[in-house]
Amino acid sequence: MALPEPLDLGFVVLTPQQREGGDLAELVLKAKDAELTDQGVTQMTDYIDRFLGYEGVQNGFSIVYDMRFLRVPSMKIVMRLAEWGRDPARTETFQRMNKACKVVVTEGLRTRLAKGILTTFFFVCPPVCDTYLLTAADQPESEGVYFAPPSQKTDEPEDPDAEEDENIQGGT
Repeated sequence: MALPEPLDLGFVVLTPQQREGGDLAELVLKAKDAELTDQGVTQMTDYIDRFLGYEGVQNGFSIVYDMRFLRVPSMKIVMRLAEWGRDPARTETFQRMNKACKVVVTEGLRTRLAKGILTTFFFVCPPVCDTYLLTAADQPESEGVYFAPPSQKTDEPEDPDAEEDENIQGGT
């Protein structure tokens, strides 16, 4: 069964693709400069759930959240998405199948805001795979901010502001 067709919800375009030369499928969510709506968020999460059921995804998938044009979402929507991600069956599916995650934002203030939002989001719904906050889709992961899944963290508490300048390219 082929991957689903791309879906444009006005505030985001969801584009599934088979990664070149690999077994992994990839889902790219590219934000647009439009307001997020409750109905649109429901359609987006339903689409992601359907994507997870496709045969081409069963070997695993990566996901790219390109948020460079995203309007700042309300905390209500951020928390709604975190709760959606905490569903036990969905959590198990993501833990088993999600192999990589990139979050792309513009440099500067938006990078710092995104880091704070992701830190809050991951407090409620921890990352299930290696997750990178980047300022370009093709930026090397080593230049981004890294969020580790809980099983890979060390016993030492992390200072989220430590080495900030080295971890955020162009951050101001």
